[in-house]
Amino acid sequence: MAPSPQTIARAGSDPTPVTARQETVLIYAADADRAANVADIVRSAGWLPIITNTVDDAVLSMDDAPPDVLVLAVANSSGNELELLDRARDGQDTEQIPIVCLLERKHRHLVLDAFGRRADDVISGHLHPSELIARLRTRIERPPVPRSRLLEDPVTGALTSEAFEDQLRKEHERVYRGANQGRWRSSQSTSYPNLQRATDREHVTSCSHRSSD
Repeated sequence: MAPSPQTIARAGSDPTPVTARQETVLIYAADADRAANVADIVRSAGWLPIITNTVDDAVLSMDDAPPDVLVLAVANSSGNELELLDRARDGQDTEQIPIVCLLERKHRHLVLDAFGRRADDVISGHLHPSELIARLRTRIERPPVPRSRLLEDPVTGALTSEAFEDQLRKEHERVYRGANQGRWRSSQSTSYPNLQRATDREHVTSCSHRSSD
């Protein structure tokens, strides 16, 4: 009997169950207790938490295996941790990772700074586990779409330059194919009557020769 789709057959061993890919949440927090608290919340939702305590370690982790979402915990009003936002957005393989920032207090300048550095979400004040899970689930299940893939400009509603050029190219190809087909039909319509007239003349000449004989 063929093995079920949920198993992988290995030579010389019993079939091994295939486990579904587990979503990963990279957590950056300089404070170990806060990192552990966030990790517990992430784990309770069924995701795999990966804890880093320095910006360099977080960048190395993202480069090695981009997570489904990054949680960046800001410890104080200086906002030095937001450097990680810049480094993530500057990387070709990390710029599209959803990033959620956690602020201990609602410092307006940090909220504006985080969004200015292209954070996807900011949570300030007391951390409610259910709210964090809901926000992370939204980012995991609906990751951001790169601007290069958007067909319409989100502000004007017009086609983006890339989409416009693609549509223009397709229209040129369509017109070119139509023109070629039109020329082919035209050549056939002019060639067939000429061929028919030549055949008729040949038939008449042949009949004339037989009559004279």
